[in-house]
Amino acid sequence: MQPLWLSNSPAAAELWARLLAEHNTSGLWPLLLDAPDPGNADFRPGASGELFPDA
Repeated sequence: MQPLWLSNSPAAAELWARLLAEHNTSGLWPLLLDAPDPGNADFRPGASGELFPDA
């Protein structure tokens, strides 16, 4: 399983820049995922099975 950090809000710009700068070392990309319907709190990446559809 790949590492995944879930949060209720985006990372601060400074943290985002540091994570991106570490890509060459870590091999990880910082990503910002949003639900197709932001008005539906139950349908968000991670909670809806969107990230791991086979699980």
